[in-house]
Amino acid sequence: MIDQSGIPWYNSGVDDFDAYVANRPFARDGEASVWWSQSDVISGPQTAILDFDLGGTWRIESIAFWNMLGSYGFDSFDVLVSDDASFTDAKLLGNFTAVQQPAVDEWGEEVGNYAQVFELAPTTGSFVRLRSTGGWAWEEGFNEIAFEVAPVPEPETYALMAGGLTLLAWAQRRRRTATAV
Repeated sequence: MIDQSGIPWYNSGVDDFDAYVANRPFARDGEASVWWSQSDVISGPQTAILDFDLGGTWRIESIAFWNMLGSYGFDSFDVLVSDDASFTDAKLLGNFTAVQQPAVDEWGEEVGNYAQVFELAPTTGSFVRLRSTGGWAWEEGFNEIAFEVAPVPEPETYALMAGGLTLLAWAQRRRRTATAV
């Protein structure tokens, strides 16, 4: 489903996010990677909640969102981040408006959407929730989503860094003392 199979050559946390979106990749409408809401309501606002497990704690910096073409795409959505899958400690990162950015083939036909990039206030978390807050079709969907993430240093890394700085300070002080004598 939303596993980045519709946007080849990108892996969150591995590939350079900025370089990837600068190449204007597009996701094709109608491929297996499309996510659709299910609703029995013919009209009226639709809501959907999608949770993503990032497989560890990451610093989340931005997202790329490939909307659906036509009236089936998302209108707006919230992005929340949490350290637990139940989202009891969720932090709202913002409400975003999704737009259509059609990709056109050589015959002038709309074949999908280019990514819309949303910058986030960098925060850490293991789970991301996408909550649709507006859509008027009986179904709504999007093609793909990708996360710009960076590793979060482990506490041991900070301890090693502090130890190294302490040794450097000690060596500098010893050198000054030896020079003064």
